[in-house]
Amino acid sequence: MLRRLVVLAPVIAACHGGAEARSPEGVARLTLTADDTSLAVNESTALRVTVYDERANVLYSSDGGPVADSVSFAVEPPGVIAVESAIALAVGRGHATVKATFGATSDSLQFVVEGMLHGSDVTANETWRAADSPHFVRSLIRVGAARPVTLTLEPGAEARFGLGAGLVCDREGAVLTAAGTPDAPISLIADATQTTPYEPLRGLWSGVLLTDSRSDLRHVTMSGCGRAVSIAANTFGACLVLSRMFADSARPLLQSVTIRDYGYAGVHAQGGAGFAPGSQKLVVTNGGPAVLGGGGLPILITANEVATIPPDTAFTRNLDNRIHVGELTNVSTVVASTQTWRNFGAPYVLHGRLLVFGDGSPLLTLEPGVELQFGSGTGLHVGQHGPGGLIASGTAGAPVVFTCPGTQKLPLSWDGLVFGSSLAAGSRLDHALVEAGGGARGFGPSGEVLVEVNGLDSLITNSVVRGSATCGIVRDWMPGTVNTDYTAPALNNAFAGNNGGDQCGP
Repeated sequence: MLRRLVVLAPVIAACHGGAEARSPEGVARLTLTADDTSLAVNESTALRVTVYDERANVLYSSDGGPVADSVSFAVEPPGVIAVESAIALAVGRGHATVKATFGATSDSLQFVVEGMLHGSDVTANETWRAADSPHFVRSLIRVGAARPVTLTLEPGAEARFGLGAGLVCDREGAVLTAAGTPDAPISLIADATQTTPYEPLRGLWSGVLLTDSRSDLRHVTMSGCGRAVSIAANTFGACLVLSRMFADSARPLLQSVTIRDYGYAGVHAQGGAGFAPGSQKLVVTNGGPAVLGGGGLPILITANEVATIPPDTAFTRNLDNRIHVGELTNVSTVVASTQTWRNFGAPYVLHGRLLVFGDGSPLLTLEPGVELQFGSGTGLHVGQHGPGGLIASGTAGAPVVFTCPGTQKLPLSWDGLVFGSSLAAGSRLDHALVEAGGGARGFGPSGEVLVEVNGLDSLITNSVVRGSATCGIVRDWMPGTVNTDYTAPALNNAFAGNNGGDQCGP
């Protein structure tokens, strides 16, 4: 539980008449108690002294009244606990006995001091040593000042975080270096002593926010973090938040990092942030539910940074075991650089339109077996807002899938695919499945796949287009001498359940 710095001194209880204190000669027994006898270095606890007469009447108590100057404290051995004004402060690691004496009576408490309490922002370079573990953090601690500051966690260090606590590296040049080793990993975990039925380990503490690409996490385990933003103000919703601030889109190095038993989200890479080249072995597992239910999202990341996810990442046993692309709002997200989205065995879910375009005509490649799930009012627009391309080449056993979330694949669940007039050469759908789309496009034609360029015979081959609320494939160009026919047997496409026909247009 949280320990409060409450100053309560031993005091003298007044006589019935209130004129003077009782005589010390009537003392028969003394008791010494404390809020907690297990402390960390820099942590304090209130001491309470109560003195009774032989009939168990309270003569002196620490609950109020003038200070009893005749109560004294002694500590053995010195250097572990210091006592002042009835406050016991842990100043060193080890075991110590605190003895309170009043007249001829006394009582003792045994204290154990282990670990280190951190309660102040880190404004100069600082190292948390493995030998001082566990390191206790019971609030949000900011790293950084007017100059660059690095917080270093030694290999083997363990930090335990309390309710809503976390590390916030949001000053310019604020760097976290947590370079563990296989034999001496670093642990960032929830402080289990603070849990209740209403505050389970999942989402107990906030997490770590990084805004500088020089930060690195190696052989690190994070657990019990990812506190939902709807519960308390001092949270940011994910165990690990990578954020663009200042002039840097944070791309820290992650190697052999495991995020487990989290609440709302595992990783949130926002504003153009992602992972550094060389990152590997990220595991996000066993997430959710959050304190109020839901959550368990392994990763949220903007579209242009999806390719920075380490290639051997594993998302397993999460409540919502999908890769969330964009923000959790219906806002478009853009792929502006050439990249490949890997098949991690978990679907990608799009919360807004996915746009592929930009300077240099970026090309988005989807590996065989990749599944993209689009919500209502969203879709994939390639080369429509500017030059860009798509290569979605699956196999007969592992097609690339474009669909809606859930098990019910109802028509009109999402808008569909658009291949615009600035489509890059070499774009293609091969061994792909497109289903449950065909949403309205304003005043334009509606279909599950809309193609604005004539003559691209190899654009759609060996693919299935089904379950459209309108047309299957819309050929949105002016009639030409020869118009590409995507229903031609030579292209080996299949169609089913398209309400407006399998193919529309000239």
